[in-house]
Amino acid sequence: MKRLFLILSLLISLYEVKGQSCFARVRLDRRSVYVQQPFKVTITVLTATWYTAPIEFDNLQVPNAFVLPFDRTFPGMFEHNGKQYAGIQFYFIVFPYRPGKFTLPAITVHATTPPEGSSESRRITIKTPGQHFTVKPIPDNAGGIWFVAKSVSIHEHWNKSLSNLKVGDVIERTVRIRANGTLPQFIPALAEKKLDFANVYAQDPELKDLRTEYDANGELMQSFIYLLEKEGDFVIPPMPVRWWNPNVRKMQTRRLPQHRLHVKGNPNLGMVTTIKDSLDVAQQGVPAAKAKKQPLMIWGMHWYWFATYTFASLIILFA
Repeated sequence: MKRLFLILSLLISLYEVKGQSCFARVRLDRRSVYVQQPFKVTITVLTATWYTAPIEFDNLQVPNAFVLPFDRTFPGMFEHNGKQYAGIQFYFIVFPYRPGKFTLPAITVHATTPPEGSSESRRITIKTPGQHFTVKPIPDNAGGIWFVAKSVSIHEHWNKSLSNLKVGDVIERTVRIRANGTLPQFIPALAEKKLDFANVYAQDPELKDLRTEYDANGELMQSFIYLLEKEGDFVIPPMPVRWWNPNVRKMQTRRLPQHRLHVKGNPNLGMVTTIKDSLDVAQQGVPAAKAKKQPLMIWGMHWYWFATYTFASLIILFA
């Protein structure tokens, strides 16, 4: 008797849901992607009548992937099997970070809508069907650093002119990378090559989330400090940024230009050693971090400029 009651309850529940003429569709804009290549999941909830309350849905959780939800919903009229339905769309962008075959799990959606032929609304629960997708490994021609974006721009700023330089000068280069169609934490930190005429101190990158209502975008800003240690004519080589563009399905590169420097001599070499020691100590004392909110400032100056001016003042005072 108890089993019969459960069966009857299930049949009544199924009949009520069917009577609601309310269901959900799931669409993936692609089912095969590379690691970090995003794909869009669009969910459309349809009813043969109308909605009397906002749609509620659970957060999407995908294994081995970051999910970027967009809370904005888009109402409209949609056709299904030759019939017009009122519908509401919402979507997620999924960023997988591990290769393999995966399943997009079912999403629970709660809708409040009257069945056909009635004006009395009912709250029903719908589960979307699971969806399969494949994440391909990084291509062999990626060249070591893997970074996926629709477009990338790179700009630089120097804190002073690169002319009239001398041994012992400290110059700062700030690089800004803007990437569209990716998360900021996927933008790789830059690595400046070692130079035989200068010590290079790479600072921790600052990340900024620049997502819009429709897409993910990110920015990385990173500074490099150069302590000039030799006189002569030298070159700071180009700084490339390489990424995979899924729209054209190939690797692309943008780079900062090379810079030619003429460094004059400086008789006060003791000052250079002192500045180098202070920069080395300060660099070792900065904890490693993926991102930082604000650089360390002392009296309105970056810590390395404060250290440089302090040691230079002490040398001049006691010389």
